[in-house]
Amino acid sequence: MATTANSNPVSVPRRVIANKVQISDPGFSTRNSGNSALADPERSYINTSIRDLRAVSPVTAIRALTRFNGIFSTAVHSYIQLAMSGYKVTAYKAGTHEFDPVATRVATSILVSLDTLYDYTIGFSDKQSTDGLLETLLKEVLHTGACCAELVLNRYTLPEKVVTVPVDTLSWVPNKDKSVYPKQRSSDGDDIELNLPTIFYASMHQVSNSKFPRSPLEAALQMLFVYTEFIEDLNKVLRRTGHSRLVIKIVQEAVKNMAPLDYVNDPKKMTDFFNTTREQIEDVIKGLEPDEALVLYDSAEVDSISAKGEKADYTELLKSLGGMMAASLKTMPSVVGLGQGSQNLATAETMVYVKLVGSIQKPVATVMSRLITLAVRLVAGVDSYCTFVFNPVNIRPPSELSAHESVIFQTHLRKLSLGLYTDEEFAHIVGTGPRAPGAPALSGTMFMDQSSTTALPNDMSLNTDGQARNLNEGTSQGSATSQGGGAPAK
Repeated sequence: MATTANSNPVSVPRRVIANKVQISDPGFSTRNSGNSALADPERSYINTSIRDLRAVSPVTAIRALTRFNGIFSTAVHSYIQLAMSGYKVTAYKAGTHEFDPVATRVATSILVSLDTLYDYTIGFSDKQSTDGLLETLLKEVLHTGACCAELVLNRYTLPEKVVTVPVDTLSWVPNKDKSVYPKQRSSDGDDIELNLPTIFYASMHQVSNSKFPRSPLEAALQMLFVYTEFIEDLNKVLRRTGHSRLVIKIVQEAVKNMAPLDYVNDPKKMTDFFNTTREQIEDVIKGLEPDEALVLYDSAEVDSISAKGEKADYTELLKSLGGMMAASLKTMPSVVGLGQGSQNLATAETMVYVKLVGSIQKPVATVMSRLITLAVRLVAGVDSYCTFVFNPVNIRPPSELSAHESVIFQTHLRKLSLGLYTDEEFAHIVGTGPRAPGAPALSGTMFMDQSSTTALPNDMSLNTDGQARNLNEGTSQGSATSQGGGAPAK
């Protein structure tokens, strides 16, 4: 088995995962599909009432609302976009927990291969990019409260790609030692046992008395049903009584006089004549454009009915319901369009929201860390482990963060100077890539400590003591720049 420098070999379960390309179900049926296009099995709720979603499972309702409800979709989209804050993967030696530069480069190469490297001999490749994979896993955490992925291996038992597994298709089977493993409900009707080391699963805020995860947005369903049903009812009332309506009153005597003589003594023919006249007037009114005039004989009278009477003001109720729904979605009201007034980005509300966004990153980071660790061990055969970490979520623009990044960079330089980082580890942390060939070693050289070579000014005490500096301004005791005219001190 291959090894790298300063690394111990590790045994991996190759016989367990040999001859396996993909175990989990892709989420869509491929049985007897032939060359025909795949059908979309997901139901469309775009033209149905929100009441139809009350009868489906919470995960199904959340997935449907993410597609068809503007407020719910905005909340989910904002979570994912903020959570996509960038990432860094780092490898460490399992025994000493020291930074492993070789395994780190292997882990980086594996992630890069998802975006750039393909087997061009097999035709089209459906390998998902790294960013696309992370977005899918983050959305799965929001939808189900957990995420699951499979490391797909090629015929050489080396990593080929990563596929996501729908969490709501999993059931759990207990072992004799009281541990559990997942079993997937296939779209073709067969169950697939996923008791394999290439399957990785993690959940957020897992309760201790159940193995089944729960979506963090599940609590928002009830409030969203109430809010949306209220809006639907208001829309019906507004369309029925909230606008003025055009009314055409048919003068029955005039229409009767227009009827043929043989219709007068025949009630059935007379009724048909009245109905035909009414339908003709309706067709004219329905096809009337706003800039067109209405011309009628004296057989009809035109009038309008305006909404009158007392109208209830639902503004405060809508504000209350909107605030409750934003709270149940764990989102700032301004993000989903329910906020009133200006929002200060430095408020505690924003900080709490950023923390909530960071919470959905943890299950994804756990799955990616375990997945990349196995991939690195299969490729390099070293006893190292990898950590996949998202960058901190920050809503400020990069131009405002440049000064903070400079301070952070100086902190890393000081740690390098003290020997707390190796040269390779420092280059990886600051994201500069491998060090240039022949670059001098800087770790532990104390190059940031210049106290012994820096000349201190004569009036150092004046520069550090604000009160003394103010009292000596403009006198012979002041510095050259503090005296009038900039004359040097005597």
